[in-house]
Amino acid sequence: MYGVVNFSKHGKGEVPGASAAEQAAYLPENQCDPLDPPVLILHGTADTTVDIQQSKDMATALAKAKADHEFIIVAGAPHTFDLHPKGSGWTRTALRWPANGTAIRKETTSDGADLVEPTLAFLVRTIGK
Repeated sequence: MYGVVNFSKHGKGEVPGASAAEQAAYLPENQCDPLDPPVLILHGTADTTVDIQQSKDMATALAKAKADHEFIIVAGAPHTFDLHPKGSGWTRTALRWPANGTAIRKETTSDGADLVEPTLAFLVRTIGK
């Protein structure tokens, strides 16, 4: 949920004593792998604490790695929301990579901002009931 993926892009600067290459090697966006478990990313467009681009970058890295993931963007939601955020709706992009290697992309939208249904649906799909 609205997490920092790259601290150098979050204004936190460099890690003392670590080279740029060492820092880059440990960034989550550079660790994506097709064997990763499915990932759910939730981020609001009104987040002024963590730039939504961080989540977009993570979704791009997961797609490049052919890792299953869902990215839900909540229109108007600020930082630190729960499953009932303030907002005007959401858009979910789901990307799955079946055994044949051809991506299945599905987009859904909601006029309400409530995230209980898409979150529970994600959990049922990934870990069962």
